[in-house]
Amino acid sequence: MNNQNLDEIRKLIQALLLSRNGATAVPLLERNYYDAENTRIPYRQFGYYNLVEFLQSFPEHFIVEQYNGGHYVRGIPSERSRHVSSLVSRLRIRECIRNDQS
Repeated sequence: MNNQNLDEIRKLIQALLLSRNGATAVPLLERNYYDAENTRIPYRQFGYYNLVEFLQSFPEHFIVEQYNGGHYVRGIPSERSRHVSSLVSRLRIRECIRNDQS
């Protein structure tokens, strides 16, 4: 695989993460990627031992955190995608408020 494929994979992962509000568990990210692409994230083809290591190699795009025995990842929005992240976060807040009022 080449750098263009790597960039496409990174962009898809980032889109999956930015479509969610908050951190995403790494196993859930793997499942979401598989659902979208019908294949697993090919981190080994780029020389990485595991997915966490792969994600950590993009510190300008992903924040990987560890708590409660698991790894969680957040996408860092670019200037072009920042408005989408803002809309997603506001939508989630409105849904929570509506559910609390029911």
